[in-house]
Amino acid sequence: MDAVAAWQELIGKAHRLSWSSRLPRIVMFLAQGPLLWLGLAALWIRFRSRSDVGGAATLPIALGPIVVLTVAAIVLPMPPFRHYMLPIVAPLILWLAKYGWRSVAPRLNRPLTPGTLGVLGVILVSGTARTIVDSVRSPPDLRLLAVERQAHALAKFGDPAEGLVAGLEPVRLIDSGLPFDPRFATGPFLFRAGNLVRCDDPTLCPATFDTLDHLADSRPAMIITGHERATPKALAGGLDGSLERWMRRSGYRRVATAGLTSVWKSSWRGSSRAAP
Repeated sequence: MDAVAAWQELIGKAHRLSWSSRLPRIVMFLAQGPLLWLGLAALWIRFRSRSDVGGAATLPIALGPIVVLTVAAIVLPMPPFRHYMLPIVAPLILWLAKYGWRSVAPRLNRPLTPGTLGVLGVILVSGTARTIVDSVRSPPDLRLLAVERQAHALAKFGDPAEGLVAGLEPVRLIDSGLPFDPRFATGPFLFRAGNLVRCDDPTLCPATFDTLDHLADSRPAMIITGHERATPKALAGGLDGSLERWMRRSGYRRVATAGLTSVWKSSWRGSSRAAP
């Protein structure tokens, strides 16, 4: 918990840890898909429908406590993110199946009313709108096919015989076919943890901005930068800035730049080698 608070403070977003910020964000995330509407429907059916009195099958699990625990699982993490909403999906479906199916099933053969169509339309639009907007607004080099093409282009600058490749966004190198340095496999998540990470084998220790000098005896042959400059604000140039400063001190040279991406290569003969 202390690490979360320290990181949010470091990137200038400590306000996201307060309940006044977390609860509206949770509701917003739920409303971006059908979960908010399904949750409201589950509450309405449970407390207004009499179908459970008419002999609804009892599930052999403590469904109520599970729903409560999953609600806690999506509310307690701080700060909240969209993917934290997923735990509620399974128990919510079971809840609807137990309490709602008997009252809903007889209505399925009836013509849909304008009100029902309106509700279905809201659920459909809210569930797909964010995906469409994100697809349109996302930078061109973040779209899936663009990332794949970029990886193929980066492959031209590397050679498995030269050694491992690295970067704070491994996804941009995965499809290149070049051997990736496992010390950078966690991307920015452990890199920004500084010296909080400890391990005994330097060849497997996750690279962080405080442990880059440990790479001196087995440095990657090629490193890409350019997409992790925004945070943390306390570091000039963000995480990529700290990585580039180390590369300049260590004899790397920038060999290519395309858009935000820069390719750096080491001329040092002790660069890390791919496992045979």
